[in-house]
Amino acid sequence: MSMRIVVAALLSAGMIGAAVAADDTVPWGDGSVAGWDIAIDQTLGGGCYILAQFDRDTFVRIGFDPSNADYYLILADADWQSIEADKEYDLSVTLGRRQPWDAAATGILMGDQPALLVRSTDTDFLDEFSSQQNIKVEYSG
Repeated sequence: MSMRIVVAALLSAGMIGAAVAADDTVPWGDGSVAGWDIAIDQTLGGGCYILAQFDRDTFVRIGFDPSNADYYLILADADWQSIEADKEYDLSVTLGRRQPWDAAATGILMGDQPALLVRSTDTDFLDEFSSQQNIKVEYSG
């Protein structure tokens, strides 16, 4: 998935004050469940995603990219100014009280705002993600 598509998808989801681009995303069903926005991203070949905003304007988006037959996790926060585009970041992602997942993330920029992109084909992560109440992400402890 190109970084341009990731940027467009996040911006269309309402991140960083951008308006929803009707041609790029389509709400799924009523468009929201329990604080998560649910939509289909037409720039990703009709892949679906969920997006939520948490403490201090941190955004979490997880979705499926049919063009690569994988899923992605995007973490973004305007305060993360030290993230550099195309730099690799080793993360620890803990879902609920489960064992942490090691995740290799790539820094991306959405306009001038930093974000982290994780790609994977491991569906066990998705199973845990859907069954847990919280997510904790750490970088360098």
